[in-house]
Amino acid sequence: MTYIDKSIVPHCFVTEKKFEWGEPYDDIRPIFNLYTDPELSDIAFTIEILGQNNFKEHLAKLYNILLNREEHERISATMEPVSNRQQLLERINHFLEEQAQNSAPWEDAFSALDEAFYLRAIEGELGRRLVYER
Repeated sequence: MTYIDKSIVPHCFVTEKKFEWGEPYDDIRPIFNLYTDPELSDIAFTIEILGQNNFKEHLAKLYNILLNREEHERISATMEPVSNRQQLLERINHFLEEQAQNSAPWEDAFSALDEAFYLRAIEGELGRRLVYER
């Protein structure tokens, strides 16, 4: 049986499966929202992707990096100068507040996959490098 679990963000396809010895488990695959304005700066684009898809850990790190003006020391990807720092910080805060009560599939104690795994997958799907501490 397959269904969409809308109680977690991002929503996920859940397929009920069984191990070869018969024990049931759920195969959970996130449905990412990857639509955002491609004309945004790399950092603004990244914030939108992270925020829309509940990547709280990486958003919090990015907030601290921007707040402390450490982007050139802590982020490996070359990026343009940050000219709208306060707006970016406010946008991150908005997403963190909006997603505060939402759980993500990688926050499950039984998940072997973390935020970084999914971010690399998203980069591959988008064909665009996201800006975050690696």
